Amino acid sequence: MATTETKTKTDKATDKPAKTEKISNAANSTIEETNTEFPPLDGCFIAHNSEYGAFDLKIADVPNDIYKNIITTAYAVMDQYALLSFDPSAKQISPVEIKEFKEKTGTRFLLSVGGEHGNFRFLNSPGNLTNFFNSLRDLYDSWYVDGINLDIRQFTPENSNYIIEAVKWFKEECADAMITLTGDATNVCPDVKEVGYKIGWNCLVPVIEEIEPLLGRVIIRAFDYTSKFRDYPELLKDTTSEAMLEKIFNNYKTPFKIGENNYPGVKQDKLILGVLSSPNAGISDYADPLDVRTAVTSLQKSKSIGGCMIWNINDDAENGYEFTKTVITGKKITQVYAVVFDKEGDFLIGKKREKGYFFANGNTGEIVKDGQPLNGGGKDALPGGKKKNGEAIDIAAAREFEEETGHKIGTDLTIRACFEGYAAAYYKIGEEAFGALKDQIVRSLAEAGEAVGKIEAGEITEYENIYSEFPACPADNELDSIDSWNINTDWERIEDLQKDTATNWYYEILKYLKDHLGK
Repeated sequence: MATTETKTKTDKATDKPAKTEKISNAANSTIEETNTEFPPLDGCFIAHNSEYGAFDLKIADVPNDIYKNIITTAYAVMDQYALLSFDPSAKQISPVEIKEFKEKTGTRFLLSVGGEHGNFRFLNSPGNLTNFFNSLRDLYDSWYVDGINLDIRQFTPENSNYIIEAVKWFKEECADAMITLTGDATNVCPDVKEVGYKIGWNCLVPVIEEIEPLLGRVIIRAFDYTSKFRDYPELLKDTTSEAMLEKIFNNYKTPFKIGENNYPGVKQDKLILGVLSSPNAGISDYADPLDVRTAVTSLQKSKSIGGCMIWNINDDAENGYEFTKTVITGKKITQVYAVVFDKEGDFLIGKKREKGYFFANGNTGEIVKDGQPLNGGGKDALPGGKKKNGEAIDIAAAREFEEETGHKIGTDLTIRACFEGYAAAYYKIGEEAFGALKDQIVRSLAEAGEAVGKIEAGEITEYENIYSEFPACPADNELDSIDSWNINTDWERIEDLQKDTATNWYYEILKYLKDHLGK
């Protein structure tokens, strides 16, 4: 969507254009705040007009039960006349999608203006101020949104007065609109220096102090540099007290620190910590979700900050909302499972051995002559195991499936899902391929049984010798057999998995399949 250039010229920045009829489509700004989640996830950013958007996430798929307050999307960028528009080549949302989502969920929706290519430096004359104001108002009126997020980058101090004036005009005419502000990625760097038009947070101080009463949120990218923290490596070591983030702010040679009502005049419950959901989500540094939880918890207790904003939610959705679930539950995803199913709802499920005799440990593997007792031995089990640190859920699940069955999944990933401390990847294949894969795994597990007999008899003593005799044998000796159940006709069997602490998580994984089959 492009905004038609406004030709109005004015002699000075304070001559606001004539007021036009307001199209009232914004929710009232008194919507109750729901920062009751602990730690609070105040909102998320969907990337639909950004180079960092992992994929085209549908608005309707954003979990509004988690992100109750605010969802921010898109980037309206500024041309040399300070007119705002969306990149027509980018994957786009529509005003109708926003309207339907808001009516269904009650979640507030904001459009983000600026970003990496925001060019606020073009807000540099009275004429361009008029253009910016008119196009900002038009976007607000036509996109069924509740407000605007100003992601202010690429500007100079000389632009500050125009930014302040534009916000005041906008709030005067669009009184119900919510306005949030995000600074440049250098906002919490010590000794901020000007680099071209990319100027640090310090340059926003006069802007923030002037318009703070009009702002609903001030988003600070508190985790920029914290995962590496070259200057203060000791900061992330202290995760036992509120000192963790306290140090981050207090050690900077800037006017900012969380203290006696002091963070450039911003009320502390308006301060939101912006954090990445993935190392690929943006240009800032990624922090471990458990560190995020610790930091937010610490600052909420000591300083009553407002919560945190996750961006981009696209990346998190692509990985089953692993980051979000970890922040909420405090339990890191350590186990992954693979669910292979067909359109009729048949899926593969194994039976665990009581003891395992060989395992794919390291490059050489390992043989246990007398067998190693297995957790959940003799019980039903989905193929799966430990997720390596930083490994994507679907990659980990496919790897574990191959290690335990001897066969690659070789199919399209359908969905990913995260639970408390574990996750699942779901792979849908055709009925014929499903039957063929099951038969292949049956033969591989039969070979594994023969290999166990030779290990017990002392005829095989080296891991690599297993595969000279039994080339189809799986790498890990955990499954005794494989079977197929149906998500509908075998539902009572699936429900029985809840009764045993060694199998109850399989029930949760399969219930998710039942709820999402065919969607």
